[in-house]
Amino acid sequence: MPGLRTALASCEFETDRLSVGDWNSMTVEGPQYRELADVIVDLLTPVVTHSLPAQWSGDYSVERARAWIAERDDEGVTLMAMDCSSGRPIGLVLLFVESAGRNHERRSAEVRLGYLLGEDSWGKGFATELVAGLVGWCRKHRVASIAGVVSDDNPASARVLTKNSFREVADDDAAGPGERLYRLDLAG
Repeated sequence: MPGLRTALASCEFETDRLSVGDWNSMTVEGPQYRELADVIVDLLTPVVTHSLPAQWSGDYSVERARAWIAERDDEGVTLMAMDCSSGRPIGLVLLFVESAGRNHERRSAEVRLGYLLGEDSWGKGFATELVAGLVGWCRKHRVASIAGVVSDDNPASARVLTKNSFREVADDDAAGPGERLYRLDLAG
């Protein structure tokens, strides 16, 4: 659905501690960040990418980060989350539009969500706050549903989603082996 993808491209919101917007338009300050690829190298450490798709695992060079950025831009919309108090990037939100599958009665598309936080931002409630902010933005912009796949070895991510009223969908073929799909229906 081009209309929903266009709306996602303009997604930006603030929470109590975070400022979130398109990663290509966010201003990142600091001598270690000459370009967006430098941010990606800092965020995508082997520990962070452990529960993400296998092709995303491992160490990142600036060149690999540039290729990863290009792939994400081709797939959907990526938002950067910045800590308002420090002005530093702490994570990413990956959004794309998925048409309802053959096992769904819905005829509309839904927003598919992925997110990650840098290691030093774990355990501070940022992920829950980030997803809550996105849910608020989606409600305001009349998005029908949001879904995300979580690896079984990442129970913290599943807790973030359930804290934000997502429910596990057991019979959906969108999740692969060792994964679970969570969905939040906003229409109704």
